[in-house]
Amino acid sequence: DEEGTMTTTSSSLYPTTSFLPNSMPDSFFTSPSHDGLKNNIRSWSLGAGKRGSEETMEGDRMIEVEESDAWETSLKMKQRPYLSRAITRMIAKEREKRPQKIAKVFKELEKAEDPLWFQVLFEAKEALKQEAESGPMIYSGILSQPDLFTAAVKHVSNVIAGPDMVNPIIQATTIQNLFETNMTEEDKKTIAMDAMGCAVRKPSNEGEVMRVILFNTGFHALVAHRLSHRLWQQGRKSLAHYIQSLVSSRLSCDIHPGAKIGGGIYLSAGAGVVIGETAVVGDDVAILQSVTLGGTGKNKGDRHPKIGQGVILQDSCAVLGNIVVGDGAVVTAKSIVLKEVPKYARVSGVPAKVKSYRVNKGPVADDFYGRDFSTNLKSGFDG
Repeated sequence: DEEGTMTTTSSSLYPTTSFLPNSMPDSFFTSPSHDGLKNNIRSWSLGAGKRGSEETMEGDRMIEVEESDAWETSLKMKQRPYLSRAITRMIAKEREKRPQKIAKVFKELEKAEDPLWFQVLFEAKEALKQEAESGPMIYSGILSQPDLFTAAVKHVSNVIAGPDMVNPIIQATTIQNLFETNMTEEDKKTIAMDAMGCAVRKPSNEGEVMRVILFNTGFHALVAHRLSHRLWQQGRKSLAHYIQSLVSSRLSCDIHPGAKIGGGIYLSAGAGVVIGETAVVGDDVAILQSVTLGGTGKNKGDRHPKIGQGVILQDSCAVLGNIVVGDGAVVTAKSIVLKEVPKYARVSGVPAKVKSYRVNKGPVADDFYGRDFSTNLKSGFDG
C-alpha cells in the first residue's frame, strides 16, 4: 500500500528496499572506514531480539552473543548500520497490531536529511513517553537543538564549564562558540561516529545515541578533545591546554591536545585515561577506564604509542613508548605493553606477551578494514 509493504516472519521483521534510500548517508555507520558497506544495509534483519544480551546480526537472522563473548564478535558487530534500540523496540511492540506505524517510521527515516539525528529525536520522544519528569532535560538537551553536533557541543560545554563552576575563566557559551567556529565538517562527522560507536558498544547506553550525548562522560571528554586538538593544530596552544585542563579537572580524563584520535571511538567512562602528545589512535578503538598511552620517560619527540584500527584496550592497561599495536589487537586488563603487538593478537601480562589471536584473524578482518593501517602508524606524528 502507500505506507509500504511489510514482510514478516516468526523471528524477525524485514523492510523492503522501498523503506531505505539507495545510498545510505555516512551517519548510518559507526566509522568513516565503513562507507563501502552502505549497500549491505538491505541484508540486515531489523528484528528486536531479546534485551539483556549483546545482539549482532548475521545475514538475515538475529543471533545473540553473551556479553563475555562480545569482544570477539566486535568486528562483525561494527559492520551493522546504526539502528536505534528505540526503533527495534517499537518494531517488536507494533509489528503484529500496527505494522503501518512501522512503515511510516521507516518512510520518514528514508526522507530524513540526517537519519542519525532523526533517530536521536525518535529516542528522545520515546523516552518522554516512559518518564515525563525528564522532559525539561530532554527538551533542552535534544528536542530544542537543530542537529547532533549542536546538541553535543552545547551539552559538553556546560559539562566542562557549567554554571556550578566558581569564577570560570571562560564561560560555557564562549566554549560553545569555539566549537562552532573552529570545528570542521570532518570533525562533525567524527563526533557523530563517536556517538554511534559508544551507543553500539556500551550496554548501559541501551543502544541509544541520545543517552550517549546526555550521560556518557567518556564521549564528553572525547568531544572536548576534538576542540582542543583543533586549537592545537591552529597554534592556539594555551587555549588548547586550558580546554584540556577543564576536561581533566571535571572528568578526570587527561588527553593531550596534540594526540591524534580517529573516529568511531568508544571511550568508556573516561576516568583515569591518559593519552600522550604524540599518540595516534586509529578508527573504532575501544578504550576502557584508566588506560594509559604514555611514554617511557627516556625519549623526546615522537615518544607515544600508535594504536591501530579496531583495537581493544581493556581496564587499566598501559602501552608505553613509540610502539605499534596492530589492527584488531586486544590488550587485556592491567597489562603493560613495552613491545610492538601483532595484528589481531591478544596480549596479557607484565610485560605483555602474545597469548592467542582473535577469531577474526585473516582475510575477513583484512577485508573489513580494507588496508593495513599499522604500516602507516609510525609516520602519524608530524611534529
